[in-house]
Amino acid sequence: MVITMTKSWILLVALVLIATCFASSLFILSSEASYLDDEINLAPLRALEEDPSQFSYLVTNNQSGLFGRSVSMVSLGLDVLLFDFSYKQFKITNSVIHVVNAILVGLFSLLLFAWYGISKQHSRILAIGASVFWLVLPIHISTVMYPVQRMAQLSAMFMLLGLVLYGCGRNLMLRHGKERVGVCLIVVAFFGCLFLGLLSKENAALLLPLMFLVEVTFFRHDVSIGGKRIRTFWAVGFCVSLVTLVFFWKDIFGYINAGYRDRTPYQGLLTQCRILFNYLQEIIVPSNSKFGYFHDDIEVSKSLFEPIQTFYSVVAITAILAFSVWRAVSNRSVIAFGVLFFFVAHALESSILPLELYFEHRNYLPSAGIVIALVISGYLIAKKVQSEALIAFFFVGYLGVTTFVSIERNVIWNSPGVGISLSEMNHPDSPRSAAAFAFYQADTGFYESSLRHLTRIQEMRPSLHAAVEVQKLYAACVNHYPVTVSDIAFFSTEFSVGMPQYFNHGLSLLKGAIESGRCATIESSALVALSESFLLKEKIPASTHERMGELMLAGNEIGQGIEHLMLVWEMGRLDVRSSILLFELLLSREQYERAKMMIKDLDLMVDESGVNSWQVIYAKAKEHLSTVK
Repeated sequence: MVITMTKSWILLVALVLIATCFASSLFILSSEASYLDDEINLAPLRALEEDPSQFSYLVTNNQSGLFGRSVSMVSLGLDVLLFDFSYKQFKITNSVIHVVNAILVGLFSLLLFAWYGISKQHSRILAIGASVFWLVLPIHISTVMYPVQRMAQLSAMFMLLGLVLYGCGRNLMLRHGKERVGVCLIVVAFFGCLFLGLLSKENAALLLPLMFLVEVTFFRHDVSIGGKRIRTFWAVGFCVSLVTLVFFWKDIFGYINAGYRDRTPYQGLLTQCRILFNYLQEIIVPSNSKFGYFHDDIEVSKSLFEPIQTFYSVVAITAILAFSVWRAVSNRSVIAFGVLFFFVAHALESSILPLELYFEHRNYLPSAGIVIALVISGYLIAKKVQSEALIAFFFVGYLGVTTFVSIERNVIWNSPGVGISLSEMNHPDSPRSAAAFAFYQADTGFYESSLRHLTRIQEMRPSLHAAVEVQKLYAACVNHYPVTVSDIAFFSTEFSVGMPQYFNHGLSLLKGAIESGRCATIESSALVALSESFLLKEKIPASTHERMGELMLAGNEIGQGIEHLMLVWEMGRLDVRSSILLFELLLSREQYERAKMMIKDLDLMVDESGVNSWQVIYAKAKEHLSTVK
């Protein structure tokens, strides 16, 4: 098959126009809307607007993941320092990173197609096609427009860069005889990109398996040059990975063992087999009719045969993996490589780890494998039918439709009211979608409708009953209904907090409403009663006591707030900023003995933070304490 220069230029122009149209929509449609855990993870960065000296502390003391994700926090912090705190700006930067990642997908594809033996001209066109195809996938909108997923984007960026460097290094060794330069690139790919990737998000640990997949698919027979060095590299890489795994095994095992109450690790793995096929469908045949912010309505697989789709999924995945391994190893098949890439890149987040079952952003890197497989499949079909014009027409048309779906989804993500309504409509059995819709209804004055949806959540998930009771207080309060002690009666009984994140979210909503003046109808006695009911109970998580303390302070119930924060301090779970606040509150209430008990630990915390403003505030507070007889 020969593609003429004229047809090549027409195809390239079409691809560039599609990419430009889509990329422009990312920047133009970005809004100030935030989602899910954005506020929890990003709100601390607001402090940088007034005190840039907190930058180092915020970067190195983030609690996300096993390694803290400091590279991601540096990126987000720089956004705040350069442009002030703005969700729109976070999304714009995410869009830039997305374009960079699309270019890296194109470069990686170019290497793969060259190794497969495709001509330079065809390889370049196909690589550009793969880059544009990956760029416009609708499944990526939730990653780009969800600000905190900068973590997933940066992790993918360093992994893609690592794969490109590894491929370039192997090319230099085999085709140009430059062993040392090639090995240097490979070492940078592994140690440099892996290190930066892990500090962005932990799934970068899959870089080594993906590099190994490249090696065994395309280079395992090409060991005539640099064979000893490459074997040494893999031996060192394996040992480093093993030592790291052993070192962190206690944390990893504890995390797995904690688990989710609604499933075992085995059941989670079985459920993921079904979910992987949902991801594939969303990548290949995207549709906004299944859109939703939340997917907690997915049925957990109780066993291999319940539901029966689990069995079919396990058999299908086993067959696909076996066939793909055979084709990749025996024939250097790019299609098989792309399929294996998808599954290997899902090996952490779609496994026994006790994560949420379904999130679209988990496909950010794995989808590159499917895109590469689809592009090379189109190329082979074009060769077979000898009609590149027809294939190009369908390819550009497919990309055009995909781009339209992506732009439409982008509009939805940046229009919270529309997105929440669609999510609830498409996922009626999702408690989180129902809760989001209930909050939206409450905020827009439809209290009765909000109450019905909250009650329905309690019927769907009895374990969330207590969390919903807090959310009902919020709905009543923002709609100017009085909240009295009798409305708090439920919390005087025995109950379970259930999943703390749901409960804490309700407390945070209530706190925000009080601070903004939208919750003037909540009685002081009701807040005190709510606080007392929790202080009298055991096994309340530290995070819940901290949110309760913040709620009490927002309601000007200082004494109650102190008691909750003291409990968190005694558990060793209060950060330095909140600890300084607690210290000042104790002094304001003349609780000097309790304040003195904090000094030794606070001295160390404040000194290690390196934040000048905190050191000044703390020094003044200590000076005040020293004047007390």
